[in-house]
Amino acid sequence: MLSYDNKLCGAYLAAGRSAEYMDKLLKEVQAVKPENAAALEVQFPRGSIGAIVEEHPELLPKCK
Repeated sequence: MLSYDNKLCGAYLAAGRSAEYMDKLLKEVQAVKPENAAALEVQFPRGSIGAIVEEHPELLPKCK
């Protein structure tokens, strides 16, 4: 699942839709219920988020 989410994140980056992906991810994080937090943590695209922030530093506040 993590590999899929990393590839999806990378696809949004390649398509020039990084801000859209970050908004989607932020909504998911804000809506997660405590009992589902572990599942979201496992599938969070750690590696690809770094690439988005590197290319679009203005999106860093959404990561924090």
